[in-house]
Amino acid sequence: MVVLIILYYVRNERRHFRDMRRLIHVLDAYRRAVVNGESSTSPEVVAAIEELRSIKLPENQPAEGEEEPDDEDHRLYVEMDTQVTRDRLFLKPGLGREDLMRLIGVDKNRFGKMMSKYSDASNTSVYINTKRVEYGAVLLLEHPEYTISTVATECGMSNTVTFNRTFKEIYNMTPSEYREKMTTI
Repeated sequence: MVVLIILYYVRNERRHFRDMRRLIHVLDAYRRAVVNGESSTSPEVVAAIEELRSIKLPENQPAEGEEEPDDEDHRLYVEMDTQVTRDRLFLKPGLGREDLMRLIGVDKNRFGKMMSKYSDASNTSVYINTKRVEYGAVLLLEHPEYTISTVATECGMSNTVTFNRTFKEIYNMTPSEYREKMTTI
């Protein structure tokens, strides 16, 4: 009996792992399409959205003491994140918390709660710099003729040192190492 329970558990976990890998792959394809500025009607974006809609995630009930997710706040965060990525607002010099708050029309307390709840970033500048570095990673590959300093400037970073430090925090390698590894793949 114990063997059957373990077998059931292992099979169930493998299925969840396979579904999670598929979800990550689709989300990455959608992110690349948005970052590359593809139209929302392009075949890649439409395919990614349809794939996302077809994935059935398990219904997770909040643990005792946890709050139910606030659908309105989550929708506003996703709307902001999509607009910042799609319109490349992160390239705007001086983009800050106040700009993002105005974008979705919330006050600073609600915005702070949304960022801490739905974003992996510890604060707004980390969120913006992460977007900039992700765009910089694309530029590194699309424009091998660009210097690291040029890429830093093009992706909206104030200086190369900040770009290098943030890039290494996110990708665990320097921009030069990233470019070298990705071109050899």
